[in-house]
Amino acid sequence: MIISLDESNLTKEFLAEKIYNLANESFATASPYTKEQFLHSFKYETYLLYMDKEEILGFLSYTKVLDEAEVVNIAVLNQAKSKGIGKQLLHVLYNELKNEQAVLLFLEVRESNEIARVFYEKEGFIKISERKNYYHSPVENAIVMQKKLL
Repeated sequence: MIISLDESNLTKEFLAEKIYNLANESFATASPYTKEQFLHSFKYETYLLYMDKEEILGFLSYTKVLDEAEVVNIAVLNQAKSKGIGKQLLHVLYNELKNEQAVLLFLEVRESNEIARVFYEKEGFIKISERKNYYHSPVENAIVMQKKLL
């Protein structure tokens, strides 16, 4: 089941810890945020949580300004990958953004993350640019991708 962060009956501190642990396991280079940064991000990013009972199997966070949105983070537990969770999270996001009249959706992905890049291409994202040395630990280029929603 996919719910918003606000629909969860769990405390924000508990959610920040769970999301941090999930991201730390899921990302090849560890979590992009600390627990404290996740907690702070709840104020300005919208979160979708893929829940199985009380366990978070995946999450997606995004921001929206006017008619454009950006996926900030998306992660799925390693043992739950290849079960369509990421795709379901994105499709819920597409529907929410279309209802809000968003036209474009952006994201960045590590240049070396071929699995994610192919996944996003299958979802209709196209490469629009590169950001040199965008990522750290290790230093790597980001591929900026875009999807038209309407």
